Amino acid sequence: MKSEKIGLISNGDSKFQREKLNKLKLISQFTTIVISGDIGIHKPDKELFYYACKKANENVENSFYIGDNFETDIIGAINAGMKGIWLNRFNCKTEDKDILQISGLNELNNNLNFK
Repeated sequence: MKSEKIGLISNGDSKFQREKLNKLKLISQFTTIVISGDIGIHKPDKELFYYACKKANENVENSFYIGDNFETDIIGAINAGMKGIWLNRFNCKTEDKDILQISGLNELNNNLNFK
C-alpha cells in the first residue's frame, strides 16, 4: 500500500514556525515543510504551492491542500491547481458550492479518497 506524504506550507518567519512545530512535537510528522519566510513567497501566491510540490516531488494537480483561511489557503491552492479543502471550523458562508468543506480534521477520512 502506498503511503501518502504530508507536507506543510506556512506563511511566516521560518525560525518562529519551526520552533512552534518542535514545541508541539509535530515537525517529524511532515515529509516536506515549506515556510514562506525561507523563500520570500507568501500564500496565496500560487508559486509557493508550486514550490512546495516541486520540493515534495509531487504533481500539483494530484495534491490536496487543507487550510483554515479561505483567501490565502484555499483560493491560493486552487489557483495553483491543487484540490483545496477548507477547514471551516466556524461554519462561515461562501457562495462557491464546489469548495469541499470540513469542520474538523476528523472529517478527512470521510471526504478523501486516496487512490
